[in-house]
Amino acid sequence: MKICQCLSCRQLPHGLYSVIITILAILAWIAAAFQDKCNYAHVRGPIVEEFNATSPWLAFGLVGWNEPIPIPITTTTTNGTTTTTDIIYQSSSECQSYPPFFLASLDSMWSTGKTLAFFAQCIGGGGSLFVGCSLRIIFSKATWKWTGYLFCLASLTQVMSVWVWLMNDVCQWNSCNIWNGSGMDILSSALWMIAGLLMIFKYPKNRLPHHHDDHHEDDHCDHHHDPDHHHDNDMMHDDHDYDGHNDDTQCHQPSEYAPGEIQNVVDVEEPPSPQQAQRNDNNSNHVDDNNRRRRRQQVLPIESAQVA
Repeated sequence: MKICQCLSCRQLPHGLYSVIITILAILAWIAAAFQDKCNYAHVRGPIVEEFNATSPWLAFGLVGWNEPIPIPITTTTTNGTTTTTDIIYQSSSECQSYPPFFLASLDSMWSTGKTLAFFAQCIGGGGSLFVGCSLRIIFSKATWKWTGYLFCLASLTQVMSVWVWLMNDVCQWNSCNIWNGSGMDILSSALWMIAGLLMIFKYPKNRLPHHHDDHHEDDHCDHHHDPDHHHDNDMMHDDHDYDGHNDDTQCHQPSEYAPGEIQNVVDVEEPPSPQQAQRNDNNSNHVDDNNRRRRRQQVLPIESAQVA
């Protein structure tokens, strides 16, 4: 039972607040990393004719492009004939590489936007994994807030990648609108910003119990009174300390002295019994005889040398 309680105390040391932040951060990372890189912007203009496309618009992405699929809208008349009233274009999942003539015309804004998007995924993804450790590990207040700053940095980097990329030369002479990919980046930026602000403005204190010396003393007292350990601790219950009190008395009797007050303990030596006094005299006489014999053995070699 105590082992289960100990393990439960170490789960979610910062409470459900850390779970909410971890979910927001991981959702933002998924939205930024696992999106279709070919549906970043909705492009209309002269660039469509250069790609020899039959559709009125194209989907441009960071690594490729695709042409939408025409889907006719048909209606059936009363005579049973089917007529096409309109055609809608749906984005295709087939991603194509950019032709060489287009890659040669790309400017620095295009590459800068891609670089910022990469750094945003690295910063936000690393922060998402790191904040997940708060589900089992206690974060200090400084570590908690700096992780929030990290999420805010990832959010700003992500939204800047969209803004910078839309300022490339292709979008200057064509119409570029936010599409699926850039919309997912904006969503991830918003989630990272929410998670970062939640971490900066609130630090959830850990819920782990604080153990003090009196807790250990109570456990020591409970251990002596536990009936399961009564048989193993018979000798411990029978022993007495120098002041004549046993362990149970020490556990349950409150101290008569205030904290910091010095207790003067005077040891009173009891007079020995007649048998003990006789035994001490015999021991002292035996020691004297041994000392005389030892001195004699040291003197005899000296006298023999003088006579010779």
